[in-house]
Amino acid sequence: MKYIIILTCIFSLLSAAGKKAAGMDSGPSVVRRPALCAAVIYNGEIPDEAYHLYDWLIVEPGNPSIGVLKRKFYLKHTAKLIAYVSLGETNVSAPYYGKVEKYAIGKNAVWNSAVMNLADKNYTDFLLDSVLPKLAARGFSGFMFDTLDSYRLAAPESEWPEFRRAEVKFIEEVRKKFPGKLIIVNRGFSIMDSIHGDINGVIAESLFKGLNGSMGYADMSKTGSAWLLSKLEAVKNGYGLPVIVIDYVNPINSSEAEADARKISSYGFIPWVTDRSLSVIGASNVKFVRRRIIVICNAMRGIGKLQEFNYVKVKAEAVKKRGGGQVVGRPTPNLIRMPLEYLGFVPETFYVNGKLPGGFLADRYAGAVVYVGRIKNKERFYAWVRRAVRNGLKVFFINDFGFPETGKFLSGFGIKVFENKASVESGYKIIHAEKGAGFEIPTRLSHDYELLMPNSEKGVKRIVTVKNIHGQEYSPFSLTPWGGYAMDNSFMNGDTALWVYNPFKIFREIFKPDFPVPDATTENGRIMMFAQIDGDADFGYTDFNDKEFIADYLTKHILERYRVPVTLSVITADLMGRPYGLHVKDAAKLRNLFRRIFRYKNIEIASHTFSHPFDWPALVHGSSEPGLNLPVPHYKFSVKKEIKGSVGWINRVLAPKGKKVAVLLWSGDCLPPERALKMIYGLGIYNVNGNNTSISGRHPFLKSIAPMGRNKGRYFQINAAVTNEDIYTNLW
Repeated sequence: MKYIIILTCIFSLLSAAGKKAAGMDSGPSVVRRPALCAAVIYNGEIPDEAYHLYDWLIVEPGNPSIGVLKRKFYLKHTAKLIAYVSLGETNVSAPYYGKVEKYAIGKNAVWNSAVMNLADKNYTDFLLDSVLPKLAARGFSGFMFDTLDSYRLAAPESEWPEFRRAEVKFIEEVRKKFPGKLIIVNRGFSIMDSIHGDINGVIAESLFKGLNGSMGYADMSKTGSAWLLSKLEAVKNGYGLPVIVIDYVNPINSSEAEADARKISSYGFIPWVTDRSLSVIGASNVKFVRRRIIVICNAMRGIGKLQEFNYVKVKAEAVKKRGGGQVVGRPTPNLIRMPLEYLGFVPETFYVNGKLPGGFLADRYAGAVVYVGRIKNKERFYAWVRRAVRNGLKVFFINDFGFPETGKFLSGFGIKVFENKASVESGYKIIHAEKGAGFEIPTRLSHDYELLMPNSEKGVKRIVTVKNIHGQEYSPFSLTPWGGYAMDNSFMNGDTALWVYNPFKIFREIFKPDFPVPDATTENGRIMMFAQIDGDADFGYTDFNDKEFIADYLTKHILERYRVPVTLSVITADLMGRPYGLHVKDAAKLRNLFRRIFRYKNIEIASHTFSHPFDWPALVHGSSEPGLNLPVPHYKFSVKKEIKGSVGWINRVLAPKGKKVAVLLWSGDCLPPERALKMIYGLGIYNVNGNNTSISGRHPFLKSIAPMGRNKGRYFQINAAVTNEDIYTNLW
């Protein structure tokens, strides 16, 4: 399962090699990765891919993404995380500002920070004895010291030599105290002769592109560029140190940023061309492949709790039993995720009424698919979409925009809106349809009171064009330069969850993937076998021998006979004694049995939770209704007990020496909350189960194929690559 996650981060160097083979590139025949590549990201989300792609990742240590990255135990061969440390200034938002403000000698009004007295040993000792050790303890591989020249803003020129001596002494002390850490400085040319032996690299900003006094993007003067270029070449050639150049370009102008990165590289420097807040994935000497796609959907609220529904109709009696009204199932983001995954994309689900991804987005996402119904704040969502499109993110809408189909909202997308003069009964005539209609279901357009027609401009492709009895021509399905839309069941029938057009072809045409696609079903060209036992009936006796445990029979006739790798789990409440044990009479025998089983080399130990929750959302939201999990005596549901408790108990009581739980197999509806996934990652184990692929000759539809998993925030739940036996036996 680790391949499912890690293979989504393949470097674009493979993509470049593939293009060359296809005759798409006139560059060198061999694509080589640069000797060193670096990224500088202070603000916003730091994606997992960045941790794989760059050698050095210079970050603001307070960025929340750092904790997420470090929790993802499967991230191997990763970037060295280097902590940003402002040496000559301290921002008022710094966690230790209150302890050092007494050492301030001036202010930098542009950044709302205090200029610090580097000549005061008490200040530098505080950094050496308090700030840097804490960063080292958090696992940072080094420090990037910024604002070395800020003393010039507050101290008279006659005192500058004293500050320089203090900086040299500080760098020497850092090297002595942290001999294995990387040290990078921003500029520091005036002390380079004294510190070059103690540092590992130099950063400089604004060589060719930078910021003006009002923080706007600007070209640097030729004189300024020439001066800085001479200093950087002296560092590179005279001291043999790697030089990272940070230039600033509006991220909307990606071609300008890429051209600037190539220019910086031509001088032998490591480029990072970013935005003014250092929050985007910048142009570099390697290309960041945008594999992720935003999928925006509704979080369905039904039967008294928040839940993601599969495409099923909830039985009326089940709804009534739980005190809710009639709930009709609807397609979930799974329908969108699976075709995107097949194309090599990594879908990320967001709920339209919740927190949507912020920031620039087009630097790290290939696009967005919007599949929503009613939403709370239409104006808010419209503003999000408009900003994303203006910044270059391709957005595609299916069956609903999420905001009204009026000129006020759609004119900005180049779509004309006019009233439908025809009645529901009068029908329509399709006057144009691209080849491929009827992929899973014939075209049956629903009636719409507003008709849409995109403007005739370059890049617009009308997939379906319709005329009504009043001669009004409109297009419910069109692709556009900014993405496109498919309304009125013209692409996917929302009532049946069947595709009118092939989603693989349509999504390929919209988002244009041009990279290798990882195959989660094979390894080294051989089909992978997945074998797991959820352990629901471990405690039971066989039907043909009421004195033999099912687990014992399984062990003798399968696990011992066929030594293939199997992930085997237990429900801990089944095997415990009092007060929680469900089968106290047989618990000791069962524990001894599983101690023996878990010693087998072909058995991977797993937990199937503590009480086997059947309905995770209901339990998480505080429901105490009977039947939501196993009736464990004296037990009140706890996510921590289900995960940490079950894993810890198995490790202590059942696992042999040197072997631990490696996987948690989700139970019941397999809809754990984000905090449960976060807990799993914190334990350093994998998680599997959710959805079921049930495609068959009777139901040969894409909706019956589950995606590889689902994301909950920054964490990923892996669907089992198998089908439950009750599914393929038609509930026995």
